[in-house]
Amino acid sequence: MELVVGKTYTTQELIKALDISQSTWDHSRDKYLMNLSNYYEYEVNYIGRRRTYTIIKKLGDYRKPPNKRSSEERNAVYQNEITEVIEADPIQTAANVTRIILHNDSIKAFEHADGTVYEYTRLNMKTMFGNGRDIPYGTKGEIIERVWCRLDLERNMYIEMKQEAIDMFKEILKAQRSKDSEYENSIIADFQAGLITKEERDDKIGESSYAGYVAAQSEFYNKYGYRPLKIPVYSIFAIDTMLFEDSAA
Repeated sequence: MELVVGKTYTTQELIKALDISQSTWDHSRDKYLMNLSNYYEYEVNYIGRRRTYTIIKKLGDYRKPPNKRSSEERNAVYQNEITEVIEADPIQTAANVTRIILHNDSIKAFEHADGTVYEYTRLNMKTMFGNGRDIPYGTKGEIIERVWCRLDLERNMYIEMKQEAIDMFKEILKAQRSKDSEYENSIIADFQAGLITKEERDDKIGESSYAGYVAAQSEFYNKYGYRPLKIPVYSIFAIDTMLFEDSAA
């Protein structure tokens, strides 16, 4: 497989290039992205719920089996940096952790593009902590709750919102969702009438729901000067789960 440096691939184009099925991608996306990172530096671009992948640099000839040693060494560095950030402030996102570790010498040594640092950070945080939903915990800890915050970009930290502000945002969000419901009902009607597929229905409703949420955030921002964000709170296990698993074996 050969990807073109500088080219931006849609998800479907990347799946085709990797020579895997949609089902394999759906169940093992992070595994294949982590493997891809051994051979290409890439940047993920988010457009609503859609993603594209821009190839930044070729590192070597692609192989499906990962280069385990080099990827483990790199991930160990990232995970050490992530752990230090979480220990200092557990209210975090992958984006904020990236901003904090981006200029650390150990990360700079890889000469990764900013978007690549974000992607490695995101993947490693998911491995370390799960996502608090379908993956309840990871190798190092878990997400114990999510709290409403505003971003203090100057200090790279999230500040918890007061309950009064949270209630105001929820009212704005409730009003926005009321506006969106008529459109979403029409999409469901089109699906039941056979005018669109299940995939088109889910995509359109998902886009509508996301756009409505962002619109509510923007309305709040215009009134109060910041966007409400619900941020994960991470917890590191007191005992290394890998050591526990080894002893149990």
